[in-house]
Amino acid sequence: MKKSYILAAFLICCFVEIKAQDKIEFGIIGGAFYGNAELKTSGVDLEPVLTLLGQNEDALDVLDGVGFYLGLMGDINVMQDLKVQSELFYAGAGEESIIGFPIVAKYYLGKSFSVHAGPQFDLVLGLSDFINDFFDSFGYSAVVGLGYDFGTKIIVQTRYAFGLRNRLENDISEALASIKPSLRTNTLQLGLIYKF
Repeated sequence: MKKSYILAAFLICCFVEIKAQDKIEFGIIGGAFYGNAELKTSGVDLEPVLTLLGQNEDALDVLDGVGFYLGLMGDINVMQDLKVQSELFYAGAGEESIIGFPIVAKYYLGKSFSVHAGPQFDLVLGLSDFINDFFDSFGYSAVVGLGYDFGTKIIVQTRYAFGLRNRLENDISEALASIKPSLRTNTLQLGLIYKF
């Protein structure tokens, strides 16, 4: 919970400081969202273990499915072909939802086409009791994407976030160290931005 407060304070400070410089454009974002969490082990089948716990492999599905995302964005003009875009969005996929905060550099290859790269921080909400016992809801990813500006107000963008953080709690990872478990979340977004 403390991490959530720190993230919220950071976001507020960023937006206040940047707006004071008057180099920022704000907008709303939304579109299609796909998420999944990938559990990897060193060749060990977890189905017998899950059966003993009264679960099946579906119990490990986190953010598994297609949904939507909606949020706000700020676009900072750093120089002629380079912008920094930060977003705060809510997304739903499967039975869980996620609050995401990507900060990406957007480099323009021409007037309208841009490539994106940067970090994304997120918080997964609505986990089942079974998953919540060993899944760390806070994570971070590497984001890559593409965008196309239709004039000055509308942008189409797509992004993929590669989960970098093993979201298994340390005590579970240590207890199962011999099979080297790893649970990482990956997301794909396709959507629109409308700038104010």
